[in-house]
Amino acid sequence: MLPARFASCALALALLAAPAAAIARASASDAPPYEAVTVFVAKKIVTMEAGQPEATAVAVDGKTGRILDVGSLETMAPWLEDVPHSVDRQFRKKVLLPGFVDPHVHPFLAGKLLTNDIAAPEAWNLPSGRIEAVTNREDFVARLTALSNAWPHDDVPQIVWGWHRLWHGDFGREDLDAIAPDKPLLIWHRSYHEIVANSKAMAMIPIPEEALERFGNQIDLERGHFAEMGMGVANMAIAPVTETPEKIAEGLDVFRVLMQRGGLTTAADMVAGSTIGIDVEWEASKAHLQGEEVPFRTLFIHAPAGWQIAAGAEAVPRFQQISGEANEQLRWPRAIKSLADGAFISQLMRMGPPGYLDGHEGEWMIPPEFQYGVVEPWWKQGYDIYYHVNGDEGLDVVLDVFEKLRNEHPRTDFRFSLEHFGMSREDQVERFARIGGGSVSINGYYAHYFADKYARHGLGYARASQMTRLGSLSRAGVPFTMHSDCPMGPLEPLLAVTTAVTRRTQEGQIMAPEQRVTVDEALRAVTIGAAWNLRLDHEIGSIAPGKKADFVVLEKNPYDVRPARIKDIGVWGTVYEGGVFEAP
Repeated sequence: MLPARFASCALALALLAAPAAAIARASASDAPPYEAVTVFVAKKIVTMEAGQPEATAVAVDGKTGRILDVGSLETMAPWLEDVPHSVDRQFRKKVLLPGFVDPHVHPFLAGKLLTNDIAAPEAWNLPSGRIEAVTNREDFVARLTALSNAWPHDDVPQIVWGWHRLWHGDFGREDLDAIAPDKPLLIWHRSYHEIVANSKAMAMIPIPEEALERFGNQIDLERGHFAEMGMGVANMAIAPVTETPEKIAEGLDVFRVLMQRGGLTTAADMVAGSTIGIDVEWEASKAHLQGEEVPFRTLFIHAPAGWQIAAGAEAVPRFQQISGEANEQLRWPRAIKSLADGAFISQLMRMGPPGYLDGHEGEWMIPPEFQYGVVEPWWKQGYDIYYHVNGDEGLDVVLDVFEKLRNEHPRTDFRFSLEHFGMSREDQVERFARIGGGSVSINGYYAHYFADKYARHGLGYARASQMTRLGSLSRAGVPFTMHSDCPMGPLEPLLAVTTAVTRRTQEGQIMAPEQRVTVDEALRAVTIGAAWNLRLDHEIGSIAPGKKADFVVLEKNPYDVRPARIKDIGVWGTVYEGGVFEAP
């Protein structure tokens, strides 16, 4: 054995020699660290990174689908010399931005509604072609009549989606009987939250006594009208028509195409399992929303209230089981969605004083007295909360819930997102900012499609012009993002950006210019801001080394065109984790 002094010297020499040995081993290796590097060259790359806002080249590791470097061919040259790589110049005349993120969609609802006949107050560009808008009662009746005449079945209900009473007038059972006396006909409200059936269709809808007891105030049998939770009763009755495996596959194909055309590489299903049932949805998602031909990832965020009604005591174990089957493309984050008041598009949101100018009242999705109890257990377990709220009375309740959660169960790292945020007051924005830590995800299309009509019907100009008040959120320092709620709005982020920066409505009015935001703020709301809202900002939302190589490929730079023209910029396609996908 060496004496202690010699042992200490030997240890010191060994430590000094170790780095040299490591360097020698590294130098001896001929294998490059990356085997399939692609450098995409573009006219301009808008990174959404404050420290490096623009570039002309981005290097991607083909094996991991992650970004290696951002800059120019010149800045990358020193390290690229020693790495096998290819330079892809197909985007040399195009502009790259981070792949768009939609933090609130409904894939199965989109498939369920957009595969039916459509008579909506706005045009829809679908894979099957463009379906023109129907903007008055006469044309709506004419389209229903033509569709009914062409319907070949007298024992299968025909479903037409898109009815809205502010454009098409009120409809009841007798109105549809006059159009289709011998065929079953249902019209589904543009909001999805209402159904009207004719007599032939009513005969096919069993109404359990229990349903009448629980939701009787939302079911009008005489008029064939079903709203909110009552709509669910009719929905279940027609499920054998709307929820067949063929219909589901067709619907998800439509959703996939619309995602690609919109330049989207990430979306969140914000009521997972509640449209046609969790087991069917999860199996269909695995079959149709993953794989090499699907250039986007989907997050699934469940609404526990709906699951608990459907599954009772099995709801939580079933959620844990399914979320354990998640993968990189189909993800189950630790998050839930809860619901406050009714649909904005139906004017069923709960409005505080002076209420609706025609005297009607909105609806509650979950009664106010139960709101806190639904979300508290999940908040205590560290889940993020995404809260559907549309009216200012509904928002008062949700802000009470949020403040109580923060006071009784303090947390530092969380997401508490107000979803849709249709109608609000300035004091509510200020209160939300004072409570602190929350964010807002607005429907990017409400102001464009509905501000004109709501100013004339139900709300008046002062309130309708202020819907989705992004300018107030910006001034208060509240983080915000934008979503489509597809199919409540189209999967067209550039239209949402245009609306946010112009406040221009479908009729061409500028509603509340004080609520406009800058082009940069609006683009961040559909890229890095949306990624942050979903806790994915470390992975996506900007173009930076280490992040996923998700890009949208545009024909023009949104910063360089007139704000009103941003919506008209062509979307060539996307790059998803390094793979190139031209829009179909």
